[in-house]
Amino acid sequence: MQRSILYLLQGDFKESLAIYPATIPIFALITFTLFHLKFNFKSGADVIKWGYIICTVIVMSFYIYKIINYKIFNL
Repeated sequence: MQRSILYLLQGDFKESLAIYPATIPIFALITFTLFHLKFNFKSGADVIKWGYIICTVIVMSFYIYKIINYKIFNL
């Protein structure tokens, strides 16, 4: 995730997504959460809940992809 953040800070979104696909959605969710705490959006809690669910699915999918393709656990 660190390399993905570095690429994101350099403005290389394509490489950031290639290394760790969940970086941009996680940052977007954190930003939305901070704005929701400040401005208290009407349906903000639902957006945050579904955002965390989607981010979790992305992270788990990428982890399973790495296990299958890079044979991390020699399955």
